[in-house]
Amino acid sequence: MFKDILSVSLVLFSVIDIFGSLPVVVDIKNRAGNLQAIKTTLAAGLLMLLFLIIGDSILHQLGTDVNSFAIAGTGTLTTILSLKSEFSQSSIMAGIVINLVIAYGVLKSCGWIERRLGHGGLSVLRKVFGIVLLSIAVRILRTNLLEQIQILPGGTCHSRDFKRLLLRRWRFDFQQITNRACRVRGAQ
Repeated sequence: MFKDILSVSLVLFSVIDIFGSLPVVVDIKNRAGNLQAIKTTLAAGLLMLLFLIIGDSILHQLGTDVNSFAIAGTGTLTTILSLKSEFSQSSIMAGIVINLVIAYGVLKSCGWIERRLGHGGLSVLRKVFGIVLLSIAVRILRTNLLEQIQILPGGTCHSRDFKRLLLRRWRFDFQQITNRACRVRGAQ
């Protein structure tokens, strides 16, 4: 149980990325003059817990499923739903609470953290957590994409065929984007 809570907490910590978001938080604090850390933390916590409990129902009402939602994007809510396939609801709730405590502490002391780290330190934090977040996004995308393939009519496909399909699709999208960019550039 402890290992599950630790795993969930670390994944959510990377996705929430409170330290990577510090430059944005500091900018908001400097513009607004005051951060309401407790209200922000409670609102985020309520949203995450609601999505944990009724997220599947919301997606069902929208006509989609967790796998499609996860393929579409990797954010905190997507991660929470994806974690449900590997961990118990109580472990995920504990991970959410741990991260809310950390987020509250960071929001409450962002001025002190800014003074200690400086602009360069904040930039390094953002990049490090960006890489971690990207690796988690790839893992979630890969897992959910493979689950979608299993659901397709006819069952599974060979990885070689799947790679060809992805490469063809990527080339088509890349060609479309390139053609549009050339048309826009030519029109100017």
